[in-house]
Amino acid sequence: MRPISLDINAFHFQKLQLRASHAIPNHYFPIALDLLRRGVIDADRLITHVFKLNEFRRAFEAANDPHEPVGKVVIQP
Repeated sequence: MRPISLDINAFHFQKLQLRASHAIPNHYFPIALDLLRRGVIDADRLITHVFKLNEFRRAFEAANDPHEPVGKVVIQP
């Protein structure tokens, strides 16, 4: 592991945040699959936008637009 350095004044005055996370996808993934399989969660309702591969820029713009009601963006090949 290597130490990192940062400009603490810029960090403070720009009101930046640093968050560490430890993801355990193997724990939640089977639970999510089970909920989808049993129909508890309707996956179709999660997908709000579908784009073709050549529209990837529009897909990323939609996903990053704070005024766009986005659930899940799908890019199809």
